[in-house]
Amino acid sequence: KWAHSYLQFGLTIESALEIQSITNFHASYNKNNLNDLAGEFRATASVGNESQISAEIYQPLNPGLDYFVSVKTGINTDLIPTLLGDHIESMQSFNRQYITVSTGKIFNQTTELSLGLRYNDGRITAITGPTFEKDTDFIESYYYVKLFHDTLDNTSFPNTGFFSNISLTANLEALGADLDYEQLRFHIGGAGTFGRYTIFSRAIIETTLDELTADEIQANTLFWRGGFLELSGTIRNELPGQHFGMIETAFYRRHGNISLLPMYTGFSLEAGNAWMDSSEINSENIRLAGSLFIGAETFLGPIYLAIGATDKGESAVYFNIGKSFLEN
Repeated sequence: KWAHSYLQFGLTIESALEIQSITNFHASYNKNNLNDLAGEFRATASVGNESQISAEIYQPLNPGLDYFVSVKTGINTDLIPTLLGDHIESMQSFNRQYITVSTGKIFNQTTELSLGLRYNDGRITAITGPTFEKDTDFIESYYYVKLFHDTLDNTSFPNTGFFSNISLTANLEALGADLDYEQLRFHIGGAGTFGRYTIFSRAIIETTLDELTADEIQANTLFWRGGFLELSGTIRNELPGQHFGMIETAFYRRHGNISLLPMYTGFSLEAGNAWMDSSEINSENIRLAGSLFIGAETFLGPIYLAIGATDKGESAVYFNIGKSFLEN
């Protein structure tokens, strides 16, 4: 750290032992107080299985710093597995070059309402195994409205507070997108602590409002979910669908009195699934899942060792470094 500038480094490892492992090294640079209205510049880069690079200008518009505009551009990568039975048949890389322009207002330093435009020029390539049968090049171009609120005291192992992230995105051919479709995302969660014991609960609902037909569906139009604390027992991003829903409660206990390296043990109970068609959403098509985990807060971020299983016979052992509780 030096005058109004910050340089940070990080490491994330997500591993479903003997099945999947993703490692990334991260660096970020922040330059604050670019002008009298506290403008900021931020650049990030990640090197590893999911490389990314980005640059953003964030500019408050008034002395109260509660109205803002932002411009962000970059390249990111997401890895998506396709499974054959309990083995990974192929690994697909979703690569996007993007630019986002947004504006919004901040309320009480905890809530943000924003409106933006985003353009993604994407391509899907097979790292291993066969590629998807449909077109592997795609354009996403959409406007979005997002309401974000966060009063959690800690994203590694939350103790108190509330979190919500609600967004509506509308891809439009008029803006250059391949298809017209709208998607709604609703994430909500909260934590409460009683002595050494904490209960954290959350719900996720993601839905394509006007379902695409089988001929229209492309891999990039789907939600890809799964992994530790996201129907534990599955592996990361293995569950595709036009709709996804999950409810979850995690119970964990803090051990010892060491403030520099707090340790936790706990378990989670989860229920949900991904569905390609809304007609598939019913009580008989729900995955029940759960996990047992041990974790710690470290200078690298949270570390988890966990085992998860579903009622469909799926199971996985996880080792994660650096991913926050809400990112799982």
